[in-house]
Amino acid sequence: MTPLATSDAVLLLGAGPVGLELAGEIKAAWPATAVTLVDPAHDILAGPHPSQFRAELRRKLDNLGVELVLGAPLVADPPTPSGVRAPFTVTTGEGRSVRADLWYRCHGAAPATGYLRGDLAVARLEDGRLAVTDELRLSGSATVFAIGDITAVPETKLAKAAELHAEVAAANIRSMITGKGGRHRYRPAPPGMSLPLGPAGGASYNAALGVLGADRTAELKGSPLRLDVYRARFGLHRPTDSTRHDRGQDMPASPR
Repeated sequence: MTPLATSDAVLLLGAGPVGLELAGEIKAAWPATAVTLVDPAHDILAGPHPSQFRAELRRKLDNLGVELVLGAPLVADPPTPSGVRAPFTVTTGEGRSVRADLWYRCHGAAPATGYLRGDLAVARLEDGRLAVTDELRLSGSATVFAIGDITAVPETKLAKAAELHAEVAAANIRSMITGKGGRHRYRPAPPGMSLPLGPAGGASYNAALGVLGADRTAELKGSPLRLDVYRARFGLHRPTDSTRHDRGQDMPASPR
């Protein structure tokens, strides 16, 4: 049984997309579980997002009973390993105590690009991301491309962006092979995000449409988690009820 199923209080470090989505999933599956989000930032969801989007997410988090402790980092990480159930108490820099019996780190991901050597390593920036041209070629290379989170393209790192990267890189590779098609350039989309808080909650932001509510967010991502998109792309069939293992079957919908 997952530690989440038997925990009374969960601490999540990081109030970015990962922390917020995990908080929503926990509350959707185990509404009685206390969830606290801690982040040294003074607001949730760092990045170029409008204040209305953040306000809508904060409102929904409050309705779920998720506690936000912002603007004060922990003095030290919890004494227990992440993902291991054991009671503990931590303290913020402002002297506030937070008690929980399980915690997860939801921040600090870094691109794994240290394997690059020789001329390719020149494109590696201080933060580990890779400098690329607008054709997504590695800077200084005519035949090596980079896509996804490891690129230094100035945009919010989302799965959708990685998909668009792949399309541009693939088109350029085809052009190199066939000598036809010309050069294809990637243009980052305006800031936007779909951020579910459980299968039926959350909010989204689209530069053209503004802030979208829970129903639209559930359609875009919250309910299917975009699994239908990838099943269609790879020609896969939806599993039968007896074999499927998506979120709906793994996580109970009622309190324990």
